[in-house]
Amino acid sequence: MERPARAVRALADGGRFARWAADGTFDKLPAAALGRAEVGWLVALDSTIVRAHQHTAAKGGSPSAGWDAPAAG
Repeated sequence: MERPARAVRALADGGRFARWAADGTFDKLPAAALGRAEVGWLVALDSTIVRAHQHTAAKGGSPSAGWDAPAAG
């Protein structure tokens, strides 16, 4: 799903995202939507992405390869 260009510009505009986070705008949005009966539920998503180095990702094999504890010796 692509966002409209105007929405992307609005969030990228000179720290607007940071200002909205600091002034509580994002905290007020769910309550406002629930109060207007526009949504009957709330979902939170985390957009954090963790990626392996490109060579590791393409390597294949065991998913735990390279993460084993060293042998005692």
